[in-house]
Amino acid sequence: MRVLDRDFTRKYHAMGMGTLRAWTGGHVNDLGKLREGYVAHYEAMRRIVPKERLLEWHASEGWGPLCEFLGKEVPEGEFPKVNQGDWVADLHGKMLVFRFLVVVGKVLGWVSPLVAVGVAWWWFLR
Repeated sequence: MRVLDRDFTRKYHAMGMGTLRAWTGGHVNDLGKLREGYVAHYEAMRRIVPKERLLEWHASEGWGPLCEFLGKEVPEGEFPKVNQGDWVADLHGKMLVFRFLVVVGKVLGWVSPLVAVGVAWWWFLR
């Protein structure tokens, strides 16, 4: 599908693979290397970013630490919990299915007239 969908899927795939290659040293299917690369990335951020500009925060901590760091008031209501592993994987799958349907629609947009001409040609030649 990357070949047919240059507008989205090719760029989406390139971004994901670029991150995997960077974090794994080119061994994109090696989960151990991926874990090592992930940890190394965060260690590098800790070295590079000044401590007063770095917030290490987990969504389970809620609004408090995040708002304090940003100097903002804590919003009313609970902190949203939508960016969780299964949800994110499902979202990515749905995005790719949607893009597949868009590509099929584009292909059928120019294939349909060709099919019609082919059927007409067959009909008149039989």
